[in-house]
Amino acid sequence: MSKIAEMTYKHLDTLLAPAITHLGYEYWGMELRLEGRRNIYCIYIDKPGGVNLEDCAKVSADLSALLEAESDLSEAYVLEVSSPGIERSLFNLMQYQRFIGEVVSIKLHEKMAERRLWQGVLTAVTDKEVVIKIDDAEYPIPFINIAKGHLVAAELK
Repeated sequence: MSKIAEMTYKHLDTLLAPAITHLGYEYWGMELRLEGRRNIYCIYIDKPGGVNLEDCAKVSADLSALLEAESDLSEAYVLEVSSPGIERSLFNLMQYQRFIGEVVSIKLHEKMAERRLWQGVLTAVTDKEVVIKIDDAEYPIPFINIAKGHLVAAELK
């Protein structure tokens, strides 16, 4: 990710979250993908009972208008608005807390115990780490070392 893309990502995260909340949705998180020279900002929203296509279209239209007024976006981008889905990504410790008892898959920035990929039952969350159980052992994983985490669908457990 370029420095400009990273700065833009952080800026958008703080700009869009309150706008989404104001529309009556939960801001779940944002992911950045690069396709060629374009940044793809995928915004995840949720609400009780889930979101549908109309919800995504409404939020997309409102956010597009907000982004058009934003002068700091100097690189080409595409905005996507989506539900977090069944295998939703987990972006913060509060989200991990909500899914204690569920199976998660976690990719680390740096290896722990010779592994970068971990999958197990989420058993605890503190202010600095998540704990997952694999077989009969529990492993604390510092949140700062988590590159990406997501729920694992029931059929994959």
